[in-house]
Amino acid sequence: MKALNKIRSTLRTDAVEEGTQQVAPPEFKAPIIKVKPQPRKHKVISYGYRVLVEEEVPEMYNFMYMPDQEQPEDLHRGCIPAGFSAGVPVDDQMVYFYTREGSTGPEYQVVYTRPDPDGGDVPAFSMVLEWTDDVDAVWVETL
Repeated sequence: MKALNKIRSTLRTDAVEEGTQQVAPPEFKAPIIKVKPQPRKHKVISYGYRVLVEEEVPEMYNFMYMPDQEQPEDLHRGCIPAGFSAGVPVDDQMVYFYTREGSTGPEYQVVYTRPDPDGGDVPAFSMVLEWTDDVDAVWVETL
């Protein structure tokens, strides 16, 4: 009990602060994100979801991107979501881009519709491309 009282009496004095080694608080640096200045033309309809297998994103859903054009060696990992959909304006129309979870990786689809000039609900033209796992081929076919 005497030892406990001795510790308590030592803690009540100002000498505790003087004898304690002070450590500087860690410096927090906020991450810096740089993007190429450009107007945002696309409209996201659904952000989708990350595909996980045993709590990990499968390699076929990952990609690397360059957040800063001036530092091409600085690549970051990105993830292709399933269930993503967005529209991109093309000649005053919208081209819709979709992703889904495929059996061997992400699959992509593009849908293009030209609205009825009279304002009707049925489009004047509609083009629906088949689902594919080759995103480059689907864009080339669309354009």
